[in-house]
Amino acid sequence: MSKRGKVLEDVLIAEESRPETVRPRAIKPSWFGFAVFAGALVLALTLYWSSIKAPFLFDDIGLSFYQPTFPHESLKAWLLGVRPLLFLTYWLSYQISGRETWSYHMIGIVIHAINSSLAFVLFRRILTLNAVEHRRALVCALIGATIFLVHPLQSEAVAYIAGRSELVCGLFTLAALVVFCNAGSDGITGKRAAVVMVLYGCAVLSKEQAAVLPAVLFGLDMALWRRTAAQAFRRGIWLYAPLLAAGALAVAGVAFVLTSSTTAGFRVPGMHWYEYLFTQFRIWLWYLRLAILPVGQNADYDVPLSHTFTEHGAALAALVLTGAAVWITRARFRYPILFCGSLLFAALLLPTSSVVPLQDLAAERRMYLPLAGLVLVLLEYLTRVQRPELPGTLLGAYVIFCCILTQQRSAVWASDIALWTDVTHTAPIKVRGHTHLAYAYMRAGRCHDAVNAAGRAPSIVQDDAMFMAVLGQAYACDHRLPEAIDAYERAVLIGPSVGRMLALASVYRQANRLADAQVMERQALQYPPRDSYDETMLRALNSFRARSTSSFSEKRNE
Repeated sequence: MSKRGKVLEDVLIAEESRPETVRPRAIKPSWFGFAVFAGALVLALTLYWSSIKAPFLFDDIGLSFYQPTFPHESLKAWLLGVRPLLFLTYWLSYQISGRETWSYHMIGIVIHAINSSLAFVLFRRILTLNAVEHRRALVCALIGATIFLVHPLQSEAVAYIAGRSELVCGLFTLAALVVFCNAGSDGITGKRAAVVMVLYGCAVLSKEQAAVLPAVLFGLDMALWRRTAAQAFRRGIWLYAPLLAAGALAVAGVAFVLTSSTTAGFRVPGMHWYEYLFTQFRIWLWYLRLAILPVGQNADYDVPLSHTFTEHGAALAALVLTGAAVWITRARFRYPILFCGSLLFAALLLPTSSVVPLQDLAAERRMYLPLAGLVLVLLEYLTRVQRPELPGTLLGAYVIFCCILTQQRSAVWASDIALWTDVTHTAPIKVRGHTHLAYAYMRAGRCHDAVNAAGRAPSIVQDDAMFMAVLGQAYACDHRLPEAIDAYERAVLIGPSVGRMLALASVYRQANRLADAQVMERQALQYPPRDSYDETMLRALNSFRARSTSSFSEKRNE
């Protein structure tokens, strides 16, 4: 008999020998479920307590409700964007504590605990569907949910206010998966399909990447119940027919949003879609390494772009991923839990790590939901091991290791100075880390420390126009005008822009070099504004001129 025939025979024997009594039973709310959530919440609070009062930082400052002109009293204003359910949770935080951040972090921690509890239920049901003995399924699901809860890769999504989009999207996605996997082998009822559809809509309205959920559900349908595509569609007609329409609308909506964005989509400056794809082959392996050994984490990774298929090992990474995908697909009947986990991991990571460019090539928060798939891969092994003593000891040590690292990452996210100090240590030649660290010191009123921190930047960073502009601002903040003028002049020489020229003109005025300031302002107005900094400096110039004109008119009237 051929090898393929032997595998098929093994599969058929396994199917015939599956216990008829093992069926996915609905797990009703009970003391055990509440105990799981309570334990998850206590552990999450313990791990993330150091960041509970962390300020708004990094992209938090770019959130619409952070701006002073935002109409905070209008609920409608909070819900007008593309992620209304996410902003509804922000609105709830604002009602509790205004601009004090403790409630923002507290709600994020609570959602993470709920998600970990949902992951426990999901893992248990998938194991039960694959005929894993009840007690072992329970223990393995608890282990998996614990790893999902305490893994340091989750820290960016939990401790970072702007990372809440992953938490809220994860909440509805995991809930939809739980409801879906609780269906019987006879198919999905109309009532269950309606619940899944509502949860799917909520997930998409929390973050656009949830648009791939229909593909995840369809793949799980075929994997968990050993169905062909036609059988899965026929038995789940109540779900898949409306999902096709809803999924098409969701994808169209995402495409429309991407057409006007410069930080996501095919208009990201300096990057082609194929370059992003080549780079993501490497990033997938990078994420896998961080999931297994979460050391060397960073809030702002310095990743070189693969301009060609062979640059920086992109081809080798693609070969490894393709080989793994082929092997997992061929072994899907022999290792069904591994296949389900790989499907979850790949499908949930694809929206951010494929052909649609994002400004940041890698971000830990993108692994929040895909990590659940990798945990399922581990559970495949745990359900098969015969002597669990050694694996249990190793897993216990790994969980403790993760807890220590997560507490450390929580402390890093506790302040912007701590965050950007960590970034500059881990990615020393990336400009953004050094500029944000200088800004952090200046916001804290520590202008001298800002100058010193900028002065420690490598020479390659000091050749950047943005960095030199920030250094000029730091010198000006420290009342060192000659050094500020030198830094701003170098910034304008390296990369002339409206904002840098107007900043230099402002320092000229402070140094009483009025003629030079007027010349620089005239030159600045010859350039078109390219970003929000340019527009802010233009508004400041117009405001200054308006005040000057008003003051001159008042003196003349006197």
